[in-house]
Amino acid sequence: MIKGTFLFYVFLSFLIGATIWNLFDINQEEAWENVVKSYDVFEGMDKASALTIMGIPDSKLPNENADTTYHYATPIQAKKGIDICFDSLGRVFKVVYYEN
Repeated sequence: MIKGTFLFYVFLSFLIGATIWNLFDINQEEAWENVVKSYDVFEGMDKASALTIMGIPDSKLPNENADTTYHYATPIQAKKGIDICFDSLGRVFKVVYYEN
């Protein structure tokens, strides 16, 4: 009886661990895709083109002297995130790329 219970808990732990690892791996894959796509965005590009390349941002931050900053997820070891800053005319004026 004890051996069967032990094996059940080992199997359950493995199943939970595999599920968590899979979710973590998917998030990291999306983050690396953001890194690759961000190098196609350049200063002067309009907002519609930048959003076509990058997709929907993880968050939008207001700027004092500009329109908005869009923030995208990066891999876990990144020093800072990917930020695309738009001016009041809806054009990219700054891109903060992935930095490891």
